[in-house]
Amino acid sequence: MYTTSNQSCRLAVQAFLRGWVETLHPNFKAGIYGFSVAAQLDFSKVNADDVMITQVLPPNQVTIWGLGQLCDPFSKNTCTLWAKNQRIHQYQINVKNQSYGNVLFKQIDKDVVDADIAGTNKQGAKQYIFDSTSFTPIECNGATALFLEGINNVGQIVGDYYDSNDVEHNFVLSPPYNGDCVLIPNYQGLRTFVSSINNAGLVVGGYFNSSGVPSGFLYDTKKQVFTQTFSCSGATGGVQPAGLNDDGQVVGAYYYTNGNELGFLYNSLGNKSCTTVQYPMGGGDTYVYGTNGDTVMAGNYGSQSVSLSFIYNAALGSNGFSKLDIPDASASGINNNAEVEGSYYKSKNEEHGFLYEYQSKSLINLDYPCTNAQTEPVAINDKAEVIGFANCSTGTVSFIASPKP
Repeated sequence: MYTTSNQSCRLAVQAFLRGWVETLHPNFKAGIYGFSVAAQLDFSKVNADDVMITQVLPPNQVTIWGLGQLCDPFSKNTCTLWAKNQRIHQYQINVKNQSYGNVLFKQIDKDVVDADIAGTNKQGAKQYIFDSTSFTPIECNGATALFLEGINNVGQIVGDYYDSNDVEHNFVLSPPYNGDCVLIPNYQGLRTFVSSINNAGLVVGGYFNSSGVPSGFLYDTKKQVFTQTFSCSGATGGVQPAGLNDDGQVVGAYYYTNGNELGFLYNSLGNKSCTTVQYPMGGGDTYVYGTNGDTVMAGNYGSQSVSLSFIYNAALGSNGFSKLDIPDASASGINNNAEVEGSYYKSKNEEHGFLYEYQSKSLINLDYPCTNAQTEPVAINDKAEVIGFANCSTGTVSFIASPKP
């Protein structure tokens, strides 16, 4: 508690919170909890990821409802204080009933959250606009070929590139993307690949043993150390990690004894075991590319006669699979808004990137602005920033695509 009318107290609070937030960034999220006046005057001046406004019941009503000065970009009391989507407010009685489809929900405020929620979904469907100015090329100094693999919410990108001597390097690159790619070492000198990075700066990837069989690893970019390695029981052909969420859950595929490729979910922070994910069509190969904090996954299934992309909600068990209603699609990632990215073919030589919103079933094309572009997104973060590459008539370009504000 402090007196908001005391200017010296306010400046001290702002200085303390600013230093605390900067210390946590970029490897962790920073949240602030407090009363509405302090939030309006001081918390809004700090670059926190989340600001939660406390509730006091009437007659001392100090929550979002009934307070004209506590504005946000979506209410009738508009302002720019929470333009970075930081504000959360608590449950409040006497809120108008809401409905979704044919289901009625009582006393749920549809604007209760406008902020990040670690390890779970955020506020739901949004409408994004991508145009030619949304795309920015990504480069690493000294690279002759570059491949992007994962991106987190602070914009850190992981991938690999080849230098002029045809030597492969794994890297992490942070904004402002000036080409200064920081190398990730090979695990014990073995051939190594990286696949994804979460919001704590933890990277998942794999390495190949002397027989060429891959195992998975986790690498801490802040401490610059490998924290653990893993495989899956029965994975005689090894594991190929592909995605990592903020709860330390890893997804990918492994090669089973019968030669089929099966998806897996590995809990690196729990019992350190793998759960098989297999599309319910019998036979064929299942590959999971990404999972969000609700363990909703995106992946692909293929057999000699069928090829499709799917969404899988692990909480629903065998009933959790939904086919992605996009012909000739290949899903390659999913974020905490259940937004899926990937690519699809309109014709044999016409590949388009897409952003698909799972709940609203809306589809947005992502096409790199070059001649004869074949666009292939590979990963997405919670800001709907998409990384990938495009094959153009002049060569291959790696990019980040950011939606228009």
